[in-house]
Amino acid sequence: GGSLFTQHFISGLRGAADTSHDGRVTVQEAYAYAFARTVDSSAATRGGQQTPLFDMDRQGQGDQVLSEPTPGRARLVPSLEPAGRGVPSCMPHL
Repeated sequence: GGSLFTQHFISGLRGAADTSHDGRVTVQEAYAYAFARTVDSSAATRGGQQTPLFDMDRQGQGDQVLSEPTPGRARLVPSLEPAGRGVPSCMPHL
Protein backbone atom coordinates (compact mmCIF):
# COMPACT_ATOMS: atom_id res chain seq x y z
CA GLY A 1 0.00 0.00 0.00
CA GLY A 2 3.00 2.36 0.01
CA SER A 3 4.33 4.58 -2.72
CA LEU A 4 6.26 3.23 -5.70
CA PHE A 5 9.49 4.60 -4.26
CA THR A 6 8.82 2.96 -0.87
CA GLN A 7 8.09 -0.40 -2.47
CA HIS A 8 11.29 -0.28 -4.52
CA PHE A 9 13.35 1.01 -1.58
CA ILE A 10 12.20 -1.91 0.60
CA SER A 11 12.96 -4.36 -2.20
CA GLY A 12 16.41 -2.80 -2.42
CA LEU A 13 16.97 -3.19 1.33
CA ARG A 14 16.05 -6.87 0.99
CA GLY A 15 19.01 -7.33 -1.35
CA ALA A 16 18.01 -6.24 -4.84
CA ALA A 17 20.08 -3.04 -4.53
CA ASP A 18 23.34 -4.78 -3.58
CA THR A 19 25.16 -3.83 -6.79
CA SER A 20 28.59 -4.44 -5.24
CA HIS A 21 27.56 -8.01 -4.29
CA ASP A 22 29.19 -7.69 -0.88
CA GLY A 23 26.11 -8.80 1.08
CA ARG A 24 25.41 -5.25 2.30
CA VAL A 25 23.08 -2.55 1.00
CA THR A 26 24.30 1.01 1.48
CA VAL A 27 22.39 4.30 1.41
CA GLN A 28 23.67 5.06 -2.08
CA GLU A 29 22.86 1.58 -3.44
CA ALA A 30 19.35 1.60 -1.96
CA TYR A 31 18.56 5.08 -3.27
CA ALA A 32 20.00 4.44 -6.75
CA TYR A 33 18.00 1.21 -7.04
CA ALA A 34 14.73 2.77 -5.81
CA PHE A 35 15.23 5.86 -7.99
CA ALA A 36 15.77 3.87 -11.20
CA ARG A 37 12.87 1.48 -10.53
CA THR A 38 10.51 4.31 -9.57
CA VAL A 39 11.28 6.26 -12.74
CA ASP A 40 10.87 3.11 -14.89
CA SER A 41 7.69 1.80 -13.26
CA SER A 42 5.93 5.18 -13.12
CA ALA A 43 6.63 6.16 -16.75
CA ALA A 44 3.55 4.38 -18.11
CA THR A 45 1.16 5.33 -15.28
CA ARG A 46 -1.73 7.74 -15.62
CA GLY A 47 -0.05 10.10 -13.14
CA GLY A 48 3.10 10.26 -15.23
CA GLN A 49 6.72 9.65 -14.46
CA GLN A 50 7.83 10.20 -10.87
CA THR A 51 11.32 11.52 -10.15
CA PRO A 52 12.42 11.01 -6.53
CA LEU A 53 14.76 13.53 -4.91
CA PHE A 54 17.59 12.77 -2.49
CA ASP A 55 18.43 15.32 0.20
CA MET A 56 20.43 14.13 3.16
CA ASP A 57 22.86 15.99 5.36
CA ARG A 58 25.14 13.64 7.21
CA GLN A 59 28.72 13.69 8.33
CA GLY A 60 31.43 11.08 8.40
CA GLN A 61 33.32 8.99 5.93
CA GLY A 62 32.11 6.23 3.66
CA ASP A 63 28.64 5.11 2.77
CA GLN A 64 26.35 3.97 5.57
CA VAL A 65 25.19 0.34 5.45
CA LEU A 66 21.42 0.06 5.85
CA SER A 67 20.94 -3.70 5.63
CA GLU A 68 22.78 -6.99 5.37
CA PRO A 69 20.18 -9.30 3.83
CA THR A 70 20.77 -13.01 4.05
CA PRO A 71 20.27 -15.01 0.87
CA GLY A 72 17.10 -17.05 0.68
CA ARG A 73 17.22 -20.81 0.78
CA ALA A 74 14.14 -21.47 -1.35
CA ARG A 75 14.49 -22.46 -4.98
CA LEU A 76 12.25 -23.61 -7.81
CA VAL A 77 12.96 -26.82 -9.69
CA PRO A 78 11.03 -27.22 -12.94
CA SER A 79 9.28 -30.53 -13.43
CA LEU A 80 10.16 -32.52 -16.53
CA GLU A 81 6.64 -33.94 -16.69
CA PRO A 82 4.08 -31.95 -18.72
CA ALA A 83 1.57 -30.25 -16.45
CA GLY A 84 -1.09 -29.91 -19.14
CA ARG A 85 -1.62 -27.34 -21.85
CA GLY A 86 2.14 -26.98 -22.35
CA VAL A 87 2.75 -25.12 -19.08
CA PRO A 88 5.64 -26.54 -16.99
CA SER A 89 4.98 -26.97 -13.28
CA CYS A 90 7.40 -25.89 -10.60
CA MET A 91 7.71 -27.31 -7.13
CA PRO A 92 9.32 -25.14 -4.45
CA HIS A 93 12.07 -26.85 -2.46
CA LEU A 94 12.83 -25.34 0.94
